[in-house]
Amino acid sequence: MFNDPFDCHTGYDVTSYEKHSLSEHIKKVGFVDAVQSQSGFTEEDFNRIYNSSTEFVFGWRNDIEEYWSVMHKISDSKSKEFQSEIYRLKTKFKNEAETKINKLREVNIRVACFSELHSGNFPPRNNDFECLIQMWSHYADNHKGFCVEYDMSAINPSKILPLKHDIFCDNKKEYMEERTKLLTVAGLFPVIYTAHRINIPKTKLQKIKLDANNELQHNSDVDTLLYKTFIVKSAKWNYEKEWRIIIDGEVCDYFENRLPFPYIKKIYLGCKMEKHNIDTLMEIADELNIEVRLMTMDIRNLF
Repeated sequence: MFNDPFDCHTGYDVTSYEKHSLSEHIKKVGFVDAVQSQSGFTEEDFNRIYNSSTEFVFGWRNDIEEYWSVMHKISDSKSKEFQSEIYRLKTKFKNEAETKINKLREVNIRVACFSELHSGNFPPRNNDFECLIQMWSHYADNHKGFCVEYDMSAINPSKILPLKHDIFCDNKKEYMEERTKLLTVAGLFPVIYTAHRINIPKTKLQKIKLDANNELQHNSDVDTLLYKTFIVKSAKWNYEKEWRIIIDGEVCDYFENRLPFPYIKKIYLGCKMEKHNIDTLMEIADELNIEVRLMTMDIRNLF
């Protein structure tokens, strides 16, 4: 439930995919001659389609035709039967692209979000989390929630036990704890902020296959595309300095969506948090021996 509707939302160009797939289809079935030109694609038709642009073409570019204009003109020159075939092919490739994208968006992957913000400076700096009121508004129920600070030094890869391929090490509990740390490290990524959204290239999208039931056939290309989508956000969010743990849904199911993460260092309570929630968190923090700080509004400076 991201507050940014574009977050993790894979982009694609259905027209570009349609044009590419149609060109590949024409090369596969071959060309017809001039006599049969009304019942098939000629080599000239193919060249016009292949060299056309799926982007808007400015009027001064007389050397480039727009794809949809080319297809309209070619279709008008064909028989009624072949016009229906062209429509069928275009619809097939369009639906194919949209089905693949929808299936990609249904892949069961879990995302946990963190922020690499500084705290504890006095006086606080503009990029310290205490001063970023929009973070408290977006992610802490308008300052009624809380913020957890984690010490991640324990999952430094250099401190993790080497993988043993044969049997568990002597201490099975220690081994499993190290495996969990490794799982977290493997899925931990810094978010990349950019003005450009991740769009799946038409050739990559074509390589993604669906089975007889229109289900996605899993392969490494799928993972690569999804992970790129999940770690790229609009540059307008760069003040968040976000990191993400991205893990396969089946792994999360194994942990019942509660990935062990015992790295809490400090808890910050929002300045509008209700008393019963403060009391509950204070009890939990006392049991875990964790420091708690209650945030307050600065009456001297409004912003």
